[in-house]
Amino acid sequence: MFQKTAKWKSKFGLLGMKISSSCVCTKIKTNLIVSCALVLLSLTFAFSAIGQSSLNIVAIVNDEIISDYDLQSRIDFILFSSGLPNNPNERKRIRYRILNNLINQKLMLQQAKQKKINVSRKQIGEFIGQVEKQNGMLKGNMAKLLNKNNMDTLTYERQVEAKIAWGQIIRNKLAKSGELDEENINAQIRLIRNYKGRPEYLVAEIFISFDAGRSDLKDQELVNRLYQQIKGGTPFGQVARSFSESASAARNGNLGWIREDQLDPNLAKIISNLQRDELSVPVKAPDGYYILLLKNKRLAHGLILGETSVSIQQILLPLKNNAAKSEVQAQLTLAQSISRSVQNCKDMEALEKEIGNPKTGKILGVKLSNLLPSIRKATQNLDIGKASNPIRSKAGILILMVCSRTFDEDEEKARRRVAQYISQRRAELISRRELLDLRRSAFIETRE
Repeated sequence: MFQKTAKWKSKFGLLGMKISSSCVCTKIKTNLIVSCALVLLSLTFAFSAIGQSSLNIVAIVNDEIISDYDLQSRIDFILFSSGLPNNPNERKRIRYRILNNLINQKLMLQQAKQKKINVSRKQIGEFIGQVEKQNGMLKGNMAKLLNKNNMDTLTYERQVEAKIAWGQIIRNKLAKSGELDEENINAQIRLIRNYKGRPEYLVAEIFISFDAGRSDLKDQELVNRLYQQIKGGTPFGQVARSFSESASAARNGNLGWIREDQLDPNLAKIISNLQRDELSVPVKAPDGYYILLLKNKRLAHGLILGETSVSIQQILLPLKNNAAKSEVQAQLTLAQSISRSVQNCKDMEALEKEIGNPKTGKILGVKLSNLLPSIRKATQNLDIGKASNPIRSKAGILILMVCSRTFDEDEEKARRRVAQYISQRRAELISRRELLDLRRSAFIETRE
C-alpha cells in the first residue's frame, strides 16, 4: 500500500498529497481522525491562498511536473530579457516554445541527478557573475534588476543550474569519445590553408529547431516575430540569448569567422549575398529555422602560424640531366614501390644504407622556410611516419618522410585553436543528439 501511495504522490504532486493523506487517515485511531481532517482543511485553504494558476499542471516530464507558475515566470523572464512586449498576445505566441525549453530543462536536470552531478550555489553565483561582467553590470545587480521588475530570481537560477549541469554531462561524453588525434587537427589545418584567398564570413545566428509536437506554422510564426523584433531595433544578441537553441546563444549568437563549406549550402548562398551588418530573412533548413546576421566578410588569410621545424628522412634515386625516358620511368616505378612499402623512419634508414647514395640520409631540425619550395610543399602537411609521393628534382627522384615535427609558440597556439574548434563542434553535435535521445525515451505529457 505504501509503495502505491508514494508513486501516486510522486506523479501527481500536491493532488497526490491530499489523496495519500486521506488513505492514511482511514487507518488512524478514531481520536486522530479529526486532527487529520483539520490538517487537510488547512492545506486546502493554503492552496487557495496561493492561487489556482500556480497549481495548474502544464506538463509532466517523467515523474515531475511543470506548473503554470513555472511557465509564467519563465515567460516573464524571456520577455524582459529579449525586449519583446509583455502583453497577452505575445505571451500566447511564445508559450509553446518556452514550455518546450522548460521540458528540456527538466530532462537535463533529471539526467544530472541520475549521473550524480550536483551544481553548487557557488557555481551558480560564479556563472551569474560572468553574465553580469559581460553585460557591464556590477556584481549582484542581476538579482536587483530581476527583483525590481517583479521577477522570480529562482527561475533564472534554475535555468543557470541546468546549463551548468548539462555542460558537465556533455564534457564527460566528449571525454569518453576519445582524444583528438593529430590527423584530425592536421586535416582541419589543411582545409584552412587550402581555403586561403576565398571568402569567409563573420556571422551570428538565431536557431529555432522544429518541434515535433507542434505544427510548423507555430515555429514559423515565432521566428518571423523575432525577425520583426530585431528589425524594430532590439539587439540581435539579446534575442539570441533568449530564444536561440544553438550553443552559440551563450555567445550572443556569434559563430566567429566561418567558411562557406562549413555551412548548409542554402545558408551559405544566403550569407554570400548579404552586405555587412545586414540581417537575413528567416531561412528554413533541414533542422529548423535560422536568422543570420552578417557582421563582416573578408578573403581568408589561411592559418597564421609561426616557424615549424622538421626532421626528415630522405631517399634519393639519382638521375642524370640527360637520362633517357626509360631510365626515368624505371626510377619512378622504384620510388613508388618504396613509398608504398616503408612504414616508418627505421624502414627508410635501412633502405638508405642499401642504396648507399651520399645524398641520401637525414635532415635534422630544419625550418620549413629554409627548405626548397618543392620539399616544403611536400612535407608541411605530411603526417609523421608516412612517406611522400615521389618528387622529381634536379638530382633525381626523392622520397621524403617526416620523422618529427616541432612547433614554436605561435603554431602551438594556432593548433590549440583548431583543436578547440573541433571539440566545440563535436560537443554541439553530442548535445543535440543526447537531448533528442532523452526526449524520445521520456514520458512527456503537455496540457493546454
